Order: sequence, then structure tokens, then C-alpha cells
Amino acid sequence: MTLKLQLSSPGGNILSTCTRSASGYAVLSGTSMAAPFTAGVCALAKSQRPDLSIAKIILLLQSIEVPMKALDMDIISSVTQQVNGSINAYAAVAADSQISPSQLSLLDSPKPAKQTIMIKNTSKKLKTCFISHSGASYIRTFNNFTAGSDLAFVRFTNVHEAKYATTKFSKSKLSLQPGKSAKIKVQSTAPDEPQPYSEPIYSGHIKIATDSSSYVVPYLEVPYSRSNTEYIARNTTAWVRNDRPYVGSDSTSPGVVNIGNYSLGSDGSVPDDINVPIVNLIIMQPSNLIRLEIVPVNTTFVPTYYGFDPSVKFDVADVDLPLQEGFLGVPNYGIMAQWGMGNIPPGISIASLPGWSYSNTVTGFILLYPLLTHGNGTGFDLTSGALRPLLRVLRYGANGTSADDYESWSGPIMNVKTS
Repeated sequence: MTLKLQLSSPGGNILSTCTRSASGYAVLSGTSMAAPFTAGVCALAKSQRPDLSIAKIILLLQSIEVPMKALDMDIISSVTQQVNGSINAYAAVAADSQISPSQLSLLDSPKPAKQTIMIKNTSKKLKTCFISHSGASYIRTFNNFTAGSDLAFVRFTNVHEAKYATTKFSKSKLSLQPGKSAKIKVQSTAPDEPQPYSEPIYSGHIKIATDSSSYVVPYLEVPYSRSNTEYIARNTTAWVRNDRPYVGSDSTSPGVVNIGNYSLGSDGSVPDDINVPIVNLIIMQPSNLIRLEIVPVNTTFVPTYYGFDPSVKFDVADVDLPLQEGFLGVPNYGIMAQWGMGNIPPGISIASLPGWSYSNTVTGFILLYPLLTHGNGTGFDLTSGALRPLLRVLRYGANGTSADDYESWSGPIMNVKTS
């Protein structure tokens, strides 16, 4: 992961010059206070170190920030909430070393590759450096899985856990003559995580200390491989009181096992016996493409998960619709719903891709209306007959051009009558 923002400054209760105040000063808060504070520290550092470029001054300011504790807690706040910490003007002027890079990029892996940190002695004296690790708060996007409601997946609860990576160094102590540099290797191992669907993030700081200055290099990452984890949540009864994904006529009851009969209106009409099929789902990882299609009852596509017993056969007539070429070699009748954002796969029409409010998860139910869409975003009317829902979710890091790039689920037959 890449950290944004890279610098943090005080932005609350700042004594600032103010022309509207009788005294000429006022206590103000906000980004408008943090930005000039940072600019002032940059100017101060440049005045004391005119030999440094702007890029190196920013690197310096990042490395001398002070990590802060979580509010009213004895634990260092997650790097996601504070990056390196709070900017330190005095440390910027008194710095005796140059540290790079400004952050470690561990990538998505429980055991990331070794990282390299370079330390340069910029003082005129021999400096001894001590290298250590300080873990920060372990946080999750989702915590309350037993709330019994989908709200558990759209509300962030700030829970701090003292759960840290283990870190080994090629050297934990080294001495540098003036102007000399040295590199150290850092090997981190993520803490064990049995619940990747909670979207956890671990983070911390590599600390370098001399006799007169302290420096930090932050990191943050997920403790699992996002490309290999499960995307389609299953066995969710303890979370939301029913098992998803499923198809049924009630969003709170168990779905049908193999086949369900439904009645829909057309052209805006509402039949007396209306019974709308609902596809209920929870997608538990960020994805650039989530696609819910309708396919023939006897489709030959083999999904990752079956939402029915494939050995049970039914004598039902498919919908009277032309079969489309479909997507990645899977013929379909059309699309029930489709979401996309960011780097969507080639060949996907932007017109058919509404975004969604919570990019980390898609949760809820999709009602099958008589009006569906083709891959180019144009609409068409559904006819009476049978079909299956096919859900496909693009895995992290995949370009979406192969069927293997997706986790998939095929649901029970929806035998639909339209009036």
C-alpha cells in the first residue's frame, strides 16, 4: 500500500494572526491551519539546510515525525490514521542523518519480501544508529459481524488491537563516519489473521535512533493475499441471520435450494400475484468489477461455488430471449446488475457501470425487474421462462481478461412469469 497523505501537521486550536480580531490573533482550526504550519516548517528546514532539494526536505520532514497514540489509549495509532505522526520542527533543524525511503511498500503478502533502508550520516561526527521496530494499532474495516443487519458492513467502528508484525533486521546497530552511508535489510512477517473478510490492516514504524535524533519509516499492509482470499461471503447466518448468497422472495428468510417460481409485472404493471425474486449477496473485498448476469438453466459454466445441487435436473423452459455472446466465453441473456470502478477490464461498457458508495463492500439484495440490460448498457424486456443468476467478482490485481481472474457463484433456477 502507498501512504496518503505523507505529512501530518497540527490543525486544531492554532493561535494564528487574524485581521478581524482586536488583538490581531485568534484560535483557529482546520486544514487552513495545518497547511501553512507545514509550509513554515519546510521554510525553516530550508533556511538551515540550503543544500537540500525540496524533495529531500520533504523526505527529511517525513522521517522525523513523531508517532502519536490513539486518543485516550496507550497504543500507537494506526498508520492509516496518522501516517508517520506529527511534524517536528525542532527535529527537522537538529537532524543528523538522512533516511530513505520515506515508507516501506510491503505489498499484499503475509510474508513480504525484504525491504532496504539507507541511512546516511549528515553530521560532522561519528554516529551510532540503533534500529528497532514499533508496532501500531491493528484495525479492521468491519468489526460487528453479529449485528444481524447489513449495517455492520457499511459502518466503520474504530477498534484498536495490539496485534503487530514481527520484524527482523540485518543489523540492529551500526556506526557511520561523517558523510558515510549504510543499508539495512528489513524482513517483516504479518500477524496471523483468520478473518480476512474483516478487511484488517496492520502497520507500524521502523525506528532509527542516534544519540541526538530519532527517525521513523512507516509501513501498512493487509495481513493476507487479497488475490487469493474469498470475495463472495458464504455461511453468513451468524452475521445477518440468513445464509448468502441466495435467491428467494424474502430478503430475511432462507432462499430456495434448487428452483423458485416468481411472478413479475411488465411495463410498470403490478400483478395480483406478484412475487419478485431477490438475489441477496455480500462481497467482502474491494473489486474493480462485480457482475450479476442471467444465464441459461443448463449453462456449462463451472463456478467457484454452486448455490444449488448440480446433480438435480428440472424440466423447465428457458426464457424466450436470444442468447448473447456473453462475457469471457459464458453466453448469457443479459445483466441484472453490474458495478465497476477504477481499472475495469477491457471490453466493459462504462455505460453499464454505476459506481457504489462503499467501495470496500457490496451488500444487499438485487430485485429482478422485467427490464434488464445488455453488455453495452441498452435495456430489454424479460420474457417468461427459466434462468439462473451468475455472480462474478474480479480478484485484486487481475486484469479481468480470463475467467480464472474471477470468483464466481451460480444460483438456483428462477422460473419467472411476466404479465
